[in-house]
Amino acid sequence: CPAEEAECAICYDDLCYGSISVLLKGNGHRICRHFFHTECIEMLFGADAMRCPLCRVKFTKTVQVLQPSENPRLWFDLMDVDGLGCLSSRDVVDALKSTIPVDAAALDLHFNAMWQRWDISSEGKISLQTFLDPHGGLLNWLMNSLEQARCFERGDPPDVTLDREGWFLHWDEDGSGNLTKDQVLRACLKTFRDADVLQLRSLICALWAEYCAKDLSPTIDFDAFMKPRYGLLDTILANIGKPHDDVDSDIGSMPLPIEDI
Repeated sequence: CPAEEAECAICYDDLCYGSISVLLKGNGHRICRHFFHTECIEMLFGADAMRCPLCRVKFTKTVQVLQPSENPRLWFDLMDVDGLGCLSSRDVVDALKSTIPVDAAALDLHFNAMWQRWDISSEGKISLQTFLDPHGGLLNWLMNSLEQARCFERGDPPDVTLDREGWFLHWDEDGSGNLTKDQVLRACLKTFRDADVLQLRSLICALWAEYCAKDLSPTIDFDAFMKPRYGLLDTILANIGKPHDDVDSDIGSMPLPIEDI
């Protein structure tokens, strides 16, 4: 797929353009490597068992991740996923993808070479002292590079109400003529930004079972997705109260709400 920034697994928006948080155990250590938008993960507060949406590990609290320049020691500690007092290359790459607007694919490609600047002994990790070293430490590089960081721009998708085919093709990243459930979730969450995130995710997952489970297919093709009134797109639109492109305003032409499918 094309190079892009890391996304929040709840809302599918770019992580680096909002406040982000990590998940902690009771002892203050992270439970996993994952990052989420602060407001998205806070929607899980009060659940019977607060679990990471990706790895399903239980967490007890969250903490907002600040820029490394704001609190270098705290940033180091939060990125130290294993709690061993050091950072691995993977720790740093995950953090960079999630917290700054950087081309994720290019970072994966080139960071190992840059890593040798700090991991001189090739141990695969660096200490806090190396991180904070004012003469070429990783923190120094981060602070000097943040303003120069540039992300790959894919361009905005067409308006789904004006160019439905173009909208579908925009999200069909591999050109297969089909969308996976994950691609449908991402497309809808990024398109209908005023919709309730959790309700929209639940709706799409429920509809996916109706549209794709019968054929045991992991994808939905263009015709099934775009079929007027009865395709997946118009059914989603009907359930979230969005207009569709059918010019017939008669109630009999409206797509079916989920309870009638």
